Amino acid sequence: MIIKKILTAILIALMALLPTMVQAKVTHLLPKPHSVVENGGTPFALGRKVTITDETGCVALQKFFTDNDCTIGDGGATVNVTIVESIQGAHDYPSKEDFFFNEEEY
Repeated sequence: MIIKKILTAILIALMALLPTMVQAKVTHLLPKPHSVVENGGTPFALGRKVTITDETGCVALQKFFTDNDCTIGDGGATVNVTIVESIQGAHDYPSKEDFFFNEEEY
């Protein structure tokens, strides 16, 4: 019995110390995998002045821009956040976190 406990402890310690490589692309993070399409627009560059129009006042959005070397203020690139009732073709994917992310469609 003692040997079993010792072997279990050694196995857990080895698993904790072994490095693991994990890669996730955008298509793996979306609710509907492989549904990314190009819209013909230009990429949005970070590291510049950004004007945010956000009626929700989302602090996480502001933090994202400041963490990526953007200055928030008037002028520069414009980011508009709009609350809508529904999005045609979107689907509400139920998740375990629905308590926190109620009616979040993609």
